[in-house]
Amino acid sequence: MHSSGSSRKLFIVLIIVIINCSTDPILISPDSLSHYYIQSKISPNLSQQGIFIEKIIPENMPMAITNAYTTITDEYQIYRALEIKPGFYRWNSDELTIIPGKQYELSIKLYDKSFIHGHTWVPGNFKLNVHTKSDTLEYKVKETYAFLYEGIVDPPVISWMPSKHALSYKIDLKGMNSIYRIAFKTTYETSTKLPFFEPDNYNYSDSTFFMQTIRLVLTITAMDSSFLPDESWSLDQSELERFSELSDKLKFDSGQNNNLAQGLGYFASYYSITDTILVRFRKDDNL
Repeated sequence: MHSSGSSRKLFIVLIIVIINCSTDPILISPDSLSHYYIQSKISPNLSQQGIFIEKIIPENMPMAITNAYTTITDEYQIYRALEIKPGFYRWNSDELTIIPGKQYELSIKLYDKSFIHGHTWVPGNFKLNVHTKSDTLEYKVKETYAFLYEGIVDPPVISWMPSKHALSYKIDLKGMNSIYRIAFKTTYETSTKLPFFEPDNYNYSDSTFFMQTIRLVLTITAMDSSFLPDESWSLDQSELERFSELSDKLKFDSGQNNNLAQGLGYFASYYSITDTILVRFRKDDNL
């Protein structure tokens, strides 16, 4: 009996211990949930190439990473980045030249022996189609109105040759005093209508207005699969969501991705071309 009572007491003690252990909170170090975050966009259009390297720790400010051995490799050589300030590294422009259409490998060795690797294919050379660059493009306008507005204007179409390795395009049109941004286009779309705009200092009621030629600067940016918009684009929430959906769809359709291993963020590339185009407004009663 004594043995049986002791066994029962021991069993009860074990049950209590198990219950207590199961209800105790599990403490997880925030550092164990941390990850490295990389930000780098390289381009033939940039005079110098750079990269930001941070460590993101939950409930803490991002930590700038120092003493990282950071290199870019092309088909011929390895180029090491210099640390300019904590978390920011830059390649010597006299050594590293980014060429359209080429692949570049990123390697980062960190103090804790972590290794981050990524690659990007820089979008290849491309250009405006001949008719876009050489012709004077016409905005057709209904002549029954006394002022210009979007509903009475039919803009011309521009087109360009595709850029190899590009996954999407951004198109900007600049007048003397204004910049008009056009929506994004996919690799399957290499043409778009120009946006409506009001010419600087125009007088629509002056009959000579329709005889004037207006010079505009057109910039088309080809972006790789990893490219993300930044603050300079001034996107609203709906445009950001559209860009994200477009990017995800294109990556799925093409099978491309940024191949950034052991880290988050992006190692992306882009290539922009800029040309001057000529436009004019023309009355057209058939609109």
